[in-house]
Amino acid sequence: MPIIVQKVAEVNKTTEPDLVELAGFHAYQHYDDADIVKVNGKNYRVIDIIDIKEDGSELKTGLNAMTVQNIKSGEFTIVYQGTQMKSEYGIQDMLTNVQLLSNYDPAQLQAARDYFEDMNEKYGVQSVCGNSLGGALANTVGVHYPEVKAVTLNPAILPEGQVKADQNYANVTNYFSKYDGLTRGEEALNLNDRFPGNIYRINNGIPHFSRAFGSNHTGYIGDSPDNQSINVGIEGQPGYGKIYIAADDHIVTSIWSGEPLYRSGSWERISINQESITALSDALKNGVIGRIGYVVEYINHATEIVIDVKARMPARLNELQRKFEDILENSFGNTSWFKGITTGGYVTKGIIDHLIHLLSQAETYCLYIEKTVKNRPDKLLEYMTIRTFHVGDQLREAQKILRNVKMEIDDLVNFADKFTREVIPRLLADEARGLADAVVDELYNHFQIVGQNKDQLLAQLVKFQKQVQAVGDQFQSADQSLAQGINQGSLQSGSVTIPTADHTQLKSSSDLPYGMNTKERHLNGSMTRLSASINRAITPLSTLLTGHLWALETITEATSATVKAASYGVWYSSPPAILIGLFTDWDDRLRLQVKQALKPLDEFANTIEGLRTGINHLKANVPALIQQYKPFIDQAIFDSNNYSYVALYNTAASDILDETALLFQDIVYQLSGQEAKSITALCETSRSVLKNIQLLHEDVSRAAIP
Repeated sequence: MPIIVQKVAEVNKTTEPDLVELAGFHAYQHYDDADIVKVNGKNYRVIDIIDIKEDGSELKTGLNAMTVQNIKSGEFTIVYQGTQMKSEYGIQDMLTNVQLLSNYDPAQLQAARDYFEDMNEKYGVQSVCGNSLGGALANTVGVHYPEVKAVTLNPAILPEGQVKADQNYANVTNYFSKYDGLTRGEEALNLNDRFPGNIYRINNGIPHFSRAFGSNHTGYIGDSPDNQSINVGIEGQPGYGKIYIAADDHIVTSIWSGEPLYRSGSWERISINQESITALSDALKNGVIGRIGYVVEYINHATEIVIDVKARMPARLNELQRKFEDILENSFGNTSWFKGITTGGYVTKGIIDHLIHLLSQAETYCLYIEKTVKNRPDKLLEYMTIRTFHVGDQLREAQKILRNVKMEIDDLVNFADKFTREVIPRLLADEARGLADAVVDELYNHFQIVGQNKDQLLAQLVKFQKQVQAVGDQFQSADQSLAQGINQGSLQSGSVTIPTADHTQLKSSSDLPYGMNTKERHLNGSMTRLSASINRAITPLSTLLTGHLWALETITEATSATVKAASYGVWYSSPPAILIGLFTDWDDRLRLQVKQALKPLDEFANTIEGLRTGINHLKANVPALIQQYKPFIDQAIFDSNNYSYVALYNTAASDILDETALLFQDIVYQLSGQEAKSITALCETSRSVLKNIQLLHEDVSRAAIP
């Protein structure tokens, strides 16, 4: 028979969650003497606010604090305020923060102890609390006055030497928020020995520092304790909702004793009687089921986002294809000649056709030149020599090369078209697993199972609460009959029906084995496939095109040189004056023909140079093209904002499930080892609930922020 300790919580007593709310939220509000402060359904009256003495001594230290009294229990608490940047004396807070890094005892810490002594002498103070710098102020009181309870939220360190290694400071408790920047930094600097007492980590806040840095540190947001939430998503769009962040809601305490469940050895056995069973029933109904309701809400919002992204796959794929076309066309440099290369290449092929036409024009004029050279006046033959002129073979070779270039442009067009139609869709897919939209499909499949499981868990909890309530109502009735009713079916016991026990075991999801790293892994794989496909096609094709364009430039230069040379006759004697007019007429005709032939050749040469520059630009920028495309693949796989929202919701849900599992471990512990068969039956159901909470927690955690 286990040792049983009677310790049912006094509902009006000031608890550690109350102290955390006072420290993180109410410390930063503006109250006057006699104001009523509401904390977790309890009323506290402001008894004293730090005085502004005539000599300004308190304000010179920067100390801000108030003393409040729990009206029902009569307990007095001092609430120390943290750093106030907007305060007239905020510089003193900043100075104190700097001094905490040394072994110097700052004036504000001394003032905090003096204030405690003053209030303690007047009222008898049971507890002190604070956040940030206020946490250090509360801790210095806890260190010097072991009879007072000190509770802090994300405290600053104490000066070196104030925390003694041989003291355990059992009266001091520090709560570190999971996503708080200050305590993370302090721990990174190995300053844990500057915190007295126990350190417990709680899951409040969200891992999105740009949106929640302040609330992650203070544990609260805004000016109303009843509206402690951060909006996620965009209003009116799928998945828009809230994540509730109040720090005290994330402190897991015993249903019966009210004591936090983090302390080893603190789980003392309670007496199982009608009062304790009723307390369990009320806690399940008014607290646990509501918290799991948040889990359901968060998972539903995450699922909404996934379903919406899944439905938009055609649009995502179309946008990804369009972006590839834009990036590829722009990779040819500052030229419009390659516009439309991904949709038939009509502009580029039109340019090639124009180049062929230019060669035809040049060839026509060159035939005139050749004819003019051959048919020079006979009377001038003995007075001049003419270089041999023949460019037909060169121009025909150039036309042949151009036809090859046109086919290679077709190959480039075909690559772009095939890549857009076949390769790009595979960037989103996992062909080995038969998933066309791999990351989205995996999340969708995961949430199908998680969605069923969270609904089943909630239903199991509701049924368990009804069982506990029925057992409490009939605790003094026939014990054996109650156990039979729970384990075998409904049983009328007096006027109460005992619901059938629900030992449903959830089915775990096999998806997301890599958690939310799934997207990054898929993106890396997609980039590898993208790089291989582009390099395999573009690199050899661009090299071939470049070679042909170089050859065309060489032919054009040689042809132009030959044409220019045709206009220069070589005189070896002066013709008679009577022949000068004849020569001039012939020479003018030749020079005009040369000019006419050079015009298309010059245009041809400039165009070829532009084409070659564009192809070289593409070839040189293939790595940049691949990297430039990466953000668009990333967005198409699952846009970053929505992906982070899914992770945020699952992180929040995972945190609550983690806390609920700790609570149910205590429930199982308290219900186990009892002789009453009805309690044993409830214990077995609670074990089943705990197992399902742990399973769902494991699944939900895979979709949380890594």
